[in-house]
Amino acid sequence: MTKALVIAGIIALVVLLGTTVDAAQNLTVEPDGTISFEASTTGVTRLSIKGDRIRRLINTATDFEMTNDAETGDVFLRYLGAELLDPQETGFIVSEAGVTIGYVLSPVEGTVETVVISVEGEDGEALLDNPSRGPDPIGFSDDIAEFATAIVRDVARSHVLGRSVPGGRDGRVVRRISGQGWTASLRVAVAGQSPRLVREQEFYGAGVLAVWVQKTGLAAGERTWVIVVEGN
Repeated sequence: MTKALVIAGIIALVVLLGTTVDAAQNLTVEPDGTISFEASTTGVTRLSIKGDRIRRLINTATDFEMTNDAETGDVFLRYLGAELLDPQETGFIVSEAGVTIGYVLSPVEGTVETVVISVEGEDGEALLDNPSRGPDPIGFSDDIAEFATAIVRDVARSHVLGRSVPGGRDGRVVRRISGQGWTASLRVAVAGQSPRLVREQEFYGAGVLAVWVQKTGLAAGERTWVIVVEGN
């Protein structure tokens, strides 16, 4: 009888653990789509975008404090404890890759699982393999960030995605594309005889608005595209 109870306890524990793992709020959405998720009024709720970073949440009013983690790009929501303004909140999530997602937040009591968002690219293909933006210089406003991100996306679609990386030395400028108030340079980053981590910070300097590296981790001899956007 005791052995049976032990076995039953083990089975119950396994089921409980499995339920916890599978309980994450895994959501898939297209750019400009809308998601719905639950946020805890008694704990902290984490929001994360796969392969991207959350830059900010936009809403007219909220009962939640929103903290952005500079290392991971995740956002943590903490209930402020006031009387709920509305049974649901609506707003927008803006990612560093320039993707905007509408959201409907439902406050609930108790612990909720992490909200993990997967963004589908056009025709099921990711728009940018490694979307990222380097550290903001002083005075780098949200308007400038959106402006620069839109340029990166357009340049990547027109000149990078689906094209092989040309040969040449590390840092070679393959092409320059100019627009009103900006110039984007297409560059090549090359790994030598050893693997290399290509960091956006390597390309930042005076006047640089945004940097995008298609593949940050390179094997020995491998190369990747880099887009550097500068203001005129």
